[in-house]
Amino acid sequence: MPTLIADFDAMFGVTQETERSPRRKASNNEEHLLQCKCVQWFRHEYPEYRSLLFAIPNAGKRSPAVARWLKDEGMVDGVSDLILLVPRGGYGALCLETKIPSANSKLSPAQKAWLSAAEKAGNRAEVYRTQEEFQRIVTNYLTY
Repeated sequence: MPTLIADFDAMFGVTQETERSPRRKASNNEEHLLQCKCVQWFRHEYPEYRSLLFAIPNAGKRSPAVARWLKDEGMVDGVSDLILLVPRGGYGALCLETKIPSANSKLSPAQKAWLSAAEKAGNRAEVYRTQEEFQRIVTNYLTY
């Protein structure tokens, strides 16, 4: 008898992979590793806020059915990779977009538009390319 998870996977074309997909771009993997290191540092340095820094899993290839489902649930193109839901210095939250230090790693038009809208709504929006830059942005924001 199939499980609920197996039924979901079959319905939406999800496959179980034990190794990284060979189709994945190297820059996505580098951004992933950078973001993981930054989150790990944050959770160590600011344990009182560990659950208030969260990832927005908007990236990745999906089947059309899953993409529709996620959009119906409220997924929005361009949303920052991380959001720190702690108000400081007149801002409601800190929105952080992860990019690697590469000429190819640029904000998409949707990311630019979303960051601008987030700022207009009273949030601080930043792009970081290194762990040191992430640490500086977060520390400055939280000690404001």
